[in-house]
This record gives sequence, C-alpha cells and structure tokens, in this order.
Amino acid sequence: MFNNEKSNEFLINEGVKQGGILSPYSFNFYVNDLIKSCVDANLGANIDCTNLSIIAYCDDIIILSPIAFHVQTLLSIITDYSKKWIIEFNPSKSGYMSYNEDIVLQNYDFKIGGKVIPKQEGIIYLGLPIKDQNYINQYVNEK
Repeated sequence: MFNNEKSNEFLINEGVKQGGILSPYSFNFYVNDLIKSCVDANLGANIDCTNLSIIAYCDDIIILSPIAFHVQTLLSIITDYSKKWIIEFNPSKSGYMSYNEDIVLQNYDFKIGGKVIPKQEGIIYLGLPIKDQNYINQYVNEK
C-alpha cells in the first residue's frame, strides 16, 4: 500500500537477499517466536536456570543439548515452525557434532523436515571453529 492505494497482488518466490538491508530485521521478526518456542519447551542446555538450547545469529542457528531426544524434539519444533511460516531450513547446509562419548548420541540420525542432518567432526560457526584444540589450530593455520 502506498498513499492509501493498494497495488495489484503479486507472488513472492524468494526470501530476502543475503546481506540486504532488510535481512537482519526480517530474520529477527520471524525467528524471535521460534527462539521463544524452543526456550519455553525447557529442553536442552541449561546454565543457572537459563535455557541456552537455541542460539541464533543472522541466519545461523545452534541447538545445544546433552540429550539426543531433546535435540530431536527441538528440531521438530523448528520443523513445525518452518512449515507455518514457509521458511526452509536446509539439512545439507546443517550439521551436528557430539562431545559426548555416548555411542547412541554419536550415531543418532537427527532430522529436520524428515531429512537427516549429517554428522560433522567439527563445525565452523560465525567463522569460528568449534571442536578440539587440534581442529582449531588446523583451522587457524589454514587461514
């Protein structure tokens, strides 16, 4: 609507442009309720009664939990939310890793939208390596 006049309807097939001026605002607008839903589920990582199960910045989201079932439940919340708001999370651009020695957690098939998220030996999040000291040193040396 401009000057109290409506335009003709048109179909939008793409999301906001990466790096676009509206991208951070759109992300915050759409993802805030998702974060609230995950925190309200009271699953995953907690430190001093603060739920840290989901951390989001720009278009990157991390799920933290010591319990595989909690991770999958949070991923199901994300899947339901993405269907409601027609947001697509790409499992092939996602990954999971485990610091736990539990063989079940290390070989779990986590899924988002019915598709398996691949296991990673280490993850780069916001340009920073996450794993053990050798992985970090190798990353730094390559850079």
